[in-house]
Amino acid sequence: MAYSLVLHALVFRPIIRKDMPEEFLNKMTDEELLVWYDELRVEFMKQGVDESMPRWKLMFEEKVKERKDIYELFKDNYERYYENS
Repeated sequence: MAYSLVLHALVFRPIIRKDMPEEFLNKMTDEELLVWYDELRVEFMKQGVDESMPRWKLMFEEKVKERKDIYELFKDNYERYYENS
């Protein structure tokens, strides 16, 4: 799935909040978080899972973990590139 906010762009942003559980989420504005949440909701609804189902929370947590892992890879590569420059 393609998201409207490119994940690797968050690597270059400062942390702007402290109320989310992951660093990449703490770099998003309120509006960006709402858009991302809506995009996930649409994706899950296409799979036949709505927010009233216990499975939704598990899928959401899995997606956050997946995105965190990808963000960390981007961040590590960015830091290594600039350390060696």
